[in-house]
Amino acid sequence: MTGAISFAIGVFAFARGVADSRILSGRTTPTVVTALTALATARAVPLGIVQFHLQALAGPVAL
Repeated sequence: MTGAISFAIGVFAFARGVADSRILSGRTTPTVVTALTALATARAVPLGIVQFHLQALAGPVAL
């Protein structure tokens, strides 16, 4: 659980940096921030099936 919390703190900080820097277009920024948030949230869920499917979708969207 400590790893999930550390990962979430880093991802939320990165998402905030993306949102605050405004380096992406207006419609792309919320999509990337949402995908990063979903990625961090899925990491905290102990079910492997949720992690595999949600992270597999959220990761490429965030990139």
